[in-house]
Amino acid sequence: MDLTSSSYDCTNRKSKSPHRIVEGSERSPKKSHIRMIKTHLNQMDLNIRLALTIEVNLCCSKLGFYV
Repeated sequence: MDLTSSSYDCTNRKSKSPHRIVEGSERSPKKSHIRMIKTHLNQMDLNIRLALTIEVNLCCSKLGFYV
């Protein structure tokens, strides 16, 4: 019985420890992934604004208006 309980304790300890590591490492990539998505969306927003500004400037210059 002592062998069974000690092996059970070892298994239990081993299973808890990696679970904590996995749990902790999952949180960090989620945050960095969200941060990466936000950065990507901000960059897309800037690119769209730039493209629209260029388009408006081209249209205005064709019509004779200079912005």
